[in-house]
Amino acid sequence: MKRKSLIIHLIFMLVFSGLQSVNAQTKSVKPKPANPEPAKTSSEMAFNRSGTRTDILLEEYEKLIKDNPNDVDAWFGKANCEFLLKRPKLSVYSLHQAIRLQPTHAGAYALMGKIMKLTNKNDSAAICYELASQYEKDVYKKVDYKSFIIMKLIKEKKMQEAYNKIKDIYAVAPTNHNVAFFYAKMSNFFNQYEEAQKSIRKIEPDLQKKDLRESAKYYYELGYALYQLQRFDEAKPILQKIQFGPFKRKVDKLSAPYFYNLASTYAKFHEENISMMYLDQALRIDKDFTKAHLLKAELSKRNQDVSATIEHMRMAANNQPDPVKKLAWYDKIAQTQMEAGDYDGSLNTLNEAMKLKAGKIRASRPDPDTWFLMCLAQYKIGNHKEAIADIDDFLSKKIPVPASILGSFYFLKGLAAKGANDLKLAKEAFKSVLKIQTLIRDAAEVELIALSELKSLENEADDDAE
Repeated sequence: MKRKSLIIHLIFMLVFSGLQSVNAQTKSVKPKPANPEPAKTSSEMAFNRSGTRTDILLEEYEKLIKDNPNDVDAWFGKANCEFLLKRPKLSVYSLHQAIRLQPTHAGAYALMGKIMKLTNKNDSAAICYELASQYEKDVYKKVDYKSFIIMKLIKEKKMQEAYNKIKDIYAVAPTNHNVAFFYAKMSNFFNQYEEAQKSIRKIEPDLQKKDLRESAKYYYELGYALYQLQRFDEAKPILQKIQFGPFKRKVDKLSAPYFYNLASTYAKFHEENISMMYLDQALRIDKDFTKAHLLKAELSKRNQDVSATIEHMRMAANNQPDPVKKLAWYDKIAQTQMEAGDYDGSLNTLNEAMKLKAGKIRASRPDPDTWFLMCLAQYKIGNHKEAIADIDDFLSKKIPVPASILGSFYFLKGLAAKGANDLKLAKEAFKSVLKIQTLIRDAAEVELIALSELKSLENEADDDAE
């Protein structure tokens, strides 16, 4: 028995740390000192001479099993050695023997789960880890086992199942940092913002002792939850201190300038309702955001009766003998009609301008701004396919234009394709915008997310959830 006791003690002391990852907050367990009494058997003397050689330890376990085939600890120790010696099949066999003798052996299930995971048998690994967590008494080890299962469910887009499991863990380990983080993240995913902010607040004193780059992901979940709860004054200082690395982009998307930029983009494409929605959000975040107030004032002037203004502008154009200046007046008239929401009138004016150039739009090579206005007018009156055709015609000519103009054509193409219910083409167009350095990239990203939701695609887990 003394030989068995010594071997089991040393195998756990020497190799168990390499078998199962332990949560960062788990307190290290100091091994008991080896038996100070001198070895009294030849087997003990041989074991002492072996040092840390796993193959010798394996032989000792095999001797124990030969003496007593029902020795659970010996089978488990043998499985540990075989795992370290990269003999997974033999290790699994030994684990089966240990589990046969003791069906509630948490360590055996955990090691088998690890082997299944390393051999890419994740379904089997999840079953093993579930059984390990069921029989494990140590809360921190339960957390480790459940974490694998949760991440697997997230990757499989089984978000509700993952949330249910993280809630179970949170109920027993609310101050575990990883548990609190995942609970907050999943709560935010399911719009349970109050729960999310509470979970991070509970561990906030510990976070203040961490390096900011290490604690940033926790603060982001807290800031995001407060933002969604419209507690902007609380969210702002939290989010401002993590504007670095991968979090900068995320934090920017929760700011007044971000929503103002979206509003400006949609205003350019005469989607006033969408623009006003984003302006309202910008002002909820920062009620003193001047640019948002100015754009709101601009939009309030749209869709007014400008018939008298148009009449005077037409008289000025008709009395202009210089063809170039006359064309400039037509462009102003078309733009004014566009601002007033008279898209048919704007398109007619632009067509009149084309006649002055003695040719159709495709042959006359008008300037990009005029071409864009014609495509926009087509889109606004519902001629989506015509708008797409004219945009493609422009793009095919590869006329040198600034990135902002090129991006606008692609974005308009995406809107028109969406209007024509060609979602594949719309996604392609919006993705083209993302490749161009332009301020409307944010709006293109919003559109792509919306298109994904239309196709019932789940949001993927963030990198920081790995």
